[in-house]
Amino acid sequence: MEDDFRRLFDGIHAQTLAAMEKDLARISSLPELLAVTQAALQHTTRTLSSITESAGVKTACSSGCSFCCWHRVDAPAHEILLAARYIRAHWTQEEIDALRRAARQRAEEELRMDYAQRQRSIRPCVLLEENICRIYPVRPGACRRYFSGSIDACHRLWEDPQAEAAVGIPLLSDAGHAAGSAMLRAFAAAGYDHYFYDLSAALAEALEDEACEQRWFAKQAAFSADARTLMPPPGPPAPVIHSW
Repeated sequence: MEDDFRRLFDGIHAQTLAAMEKDLARISSLPELLAVTQAALQHTTRTLSSITESAGVKTACSSGCSFCCWHRVDAPAHEILLAARYIRAHWTQEEIDALRRAARQRAEEELRMDYAQRQRSIRPCVLLEENICRIYPVRPGACRRYFSGSIDACHRLWEDPQAEAAVGIPLLSDAGHAAGSAMLRAFAAAGYDHYFYDLSAALAEALEDEACEQRWFAKQAAFSADARTLMPPPGPPAPVIHSW
């Protein structure tokens, strides 16, 4: 059975990578590049839905449940820029300004935290409103592969990040990771910024400065070093807080 899963994940990775490389080879504009990003994310969602149905996987996730939206999210530049463009196209200027301020405040608060403090921080995503994601159609890949097998376990982790509670569904999270890593590999091979960034910090910069898009399209770093995901300190691996 383990070999079957490995072949499944390898196949998802290989197919996604091949499709991404083909698409990136014909790109001539920034909108096309972001369209490829969205198409790849949608493909990931369809793949996970197909696996869920064919394997008879039962998830506990439903609309309006947002426990996982209280955990920090890191995402690559292409996903954050896609989100920023969606926000500019669908939100009012007043809503954008309010989000920019909230994201900037969150980013400044996290700059004062070390790695462990950031990992323990449990706060609602700045894109969450009344338990609904406001950018759901273009949500990051990390959010797409979060599936729970137990709402009770989610609740326990929400109350205590260090609680022992089995939440994730490895089949779906591993399949999603296979697709996401292929996307990242394709962008890296094509020369695009493939760092991971804190969602709030990078989103604040993207909304404050549209030149972030142009820097990324020019194959430069899209965001500042302060927005990059903070790496764990050297030494023994930190204990796993939960199964995500």
